[in-house]
Amino acid sequence: MPARNKDRLYLTLNHRYHQPGMIYLHYLATCLHIQHILGYHWSILLAPIDRPEDSVYKDSICWDITNEGLGPSNWKFRQRGVNQFASVSLIARILLGKFEVVQHDQTVQTLHNILMAQEIRNNDASFTCRAWVLNSLLSLVNQQIIQLQGQDMDGLEKRVRDFGDDVMGKIQRHEIDIAAGGVSAIPVLDLRKK
Repeated sequence: MPARNKDRLYLTLNHRYHQPGMIYLHYLATCLHIQHILGYHWSILLAPIDRPEDSVYKDSICWDITNEGLGPSNWKFRQRGVNQFASVSLIARILLGKFEVVQHDQTVQTLHNILMAQEIRNNDASFTCRAWVLNSLLSLVNQQIIQLQGQDMDGLEKRVRDFGDDVMGKIQRHEIDIAAGGVSAIPVLDLRKK
């Protein structure tokens, strides 16, 4: 089966500018030319091949942890159907792997089992969605579900954050417009082992 027909596994970055109380931080970050002061929401997404037209269906599966409405040290795991192209906050996708469409259900179950088993440290004030995703990626690598360029999670984190910061800079300078550009405008960084 051609590679173009495979499901894609992404690490996704969503900006947080829309959250209450973030307007001042956005202004401060812009004045100081610092994008990562606000950070990003990190999640893992299994999605079909990008279509030329935006789909209205929730055809992707997102795994993440959230503390929304729960407090800063009260995280919960979630798996949900999403439409990545309907997101108002998705700014970047980092390609982690490709999987045969005919094995979709098995892939979803395997990913769900591994991701659901990841530790959530509710009593650790420094624990974040980013830490959860990085721990999840390490498990996926160790279980040979994905192979990434280098196995150093600190180096991978830096590449992902730098990529997100670069994309946010381009958005702020109006060099890219994800809302107007549709599917192809969501930047992708391929971190798969070649």
